[in-house]
Amino acid sequence: MKVTKPHFGRWIPVQRHLYCTQKPCSVQSQFVAILKKVQQELQAFAPFLTRKNHHLLQQSDAHVLTLHLLGKALGFTSERAWHRFIQGNLGSVVERSRYNRRCRDLRFALKWLRKRLSSPEFGSPYSIIDSLPLPLCYPVRLTRARCFRGLADVGYCASKQSHYYGFKLHVQIDSFGFVQSYVLSAASVHDVQMVEELLRQAHSALVLGDKGYLSHSLHVHLEQNFGTLLCVPTRSNSKKQRWTPAFTRWMRRKRKQIETLFSILVTRFALSSIRSKSPSGFETNLDGLLLAYTLWKIGVIQD
Repeated sequence: MKVTKPHFGRWIPVQRHLYCTQKPCSVQSQFVAILKKVQQELQAFAPFLTRKNHHLLQQSDAHVLTLHLLGKALGFTSERAWHRFIQGNLGSVVERSRYNRRCRDLRFALKWLRKRLSSPEFGSPYSIIDSLPLPLCYPVRLTRARCFRGLADVGYCASKQSHYYGFKLHVQIDSFGFVQSYVLSAASVHDVQMVEELLRQAHSALVLGDKGYLSHSLHVHLEQNFGTLLCVPTRSNSKKQRWTPAFTRWMRRKRKQIETLFSILVTRFALSSIRSKSPSGFETNLDGLLLAYTLWKIGVIQD
């Protein structure tokens, strides 16, 4: 156990892995930038946030949302450590359990803000879909893991060639790299089964996918019921090559956008380290991470 000195001079003990390497002035400037953006966007959503005793709130909804997003931007995975960091660097804040409950109650506002900020001014010519494994424990604990029992299960990650216990995040992004829709499923659910749900949330006429979405029945179903053309590279040993080599290279080049997105979410925003133990908490943290990425994408959050 070591001690560190917060910005305003009071000594508090923190653990080594809970250090924040950014300067207090940088943290406060990012807080102000996020708060201004959230307040600006919430003006159109204010009528839906009214509730009983709203005038007695110690901190506004915009302030609570900003604190939640700033924690995701700084890479905090522990709610206790983040609340302690707020008290030491950003002044007073509501009690920790109340702060966490308010964040969970405002998760619908996180979804609305992400959808509003990620909607391009001009339509996207295509979208890209892919999935990302979200393990909840180490492989050695596959058979005795109890977290989210009944919701999560054991699946196989082809890229790492190993089994894992947890969830699978199915994501659809537009040509600009913004998340348009996502679905969280158990790890054993195949990617093909979630395409229809992704398109229900955000329709696209042209969708690019990898070879995991090879399914003739799915392609026919999407063309007939959604008017969507799902473009997937054919296997090298296939007798009939559906796409030209030039179009196949173009698809592979464009699909790097979603691979870059997953890399940023895992390394920059610690997506694989969500430590929530309840479905509502996991959903709130996931929506906060996706909204923090959107704010980083448009330049509100700086590295």
